[in-house]
Amino acid sequence: MQDNVIFVNVNAPRIHQAIIAQLVTGLTNLYRNGKTRLMAYPEAMIDQSRTSPVPDVLLADPDTELTEVLIEITHTQGVKQDTRKLKELMTAYDVSEGFM
Repeated sequence: MQDNVIFVNVNAPRIHQAIIAQLVTGLTNLYRNGKTRLMAYPEAMIDQSRTSPVPDVLLADPDTELTEVLIEITHTQGVKQDTRKLKELMTAYDVSEGFM
């Protein structure tokens, strides 16, 4: 029998995850209070039909399931690489807004 084990190399410091959690909580509260029509998802695939890269946070319209905003959390040392990732994701998946 062949093992179907996938090893994932994750670099997710607690401070990084804490910032994502705070953003998602605040944005979800705005959604629930009717202040935005976009739902926040932490580290979710942009294209649900196939494996795709994930931004730290994405905002999508729950009615159309289209991603409208990408958010990347970065650190001084990772700005250049994260900026490149964000631009590539926005281009590849036709997302018009992105924030770092």
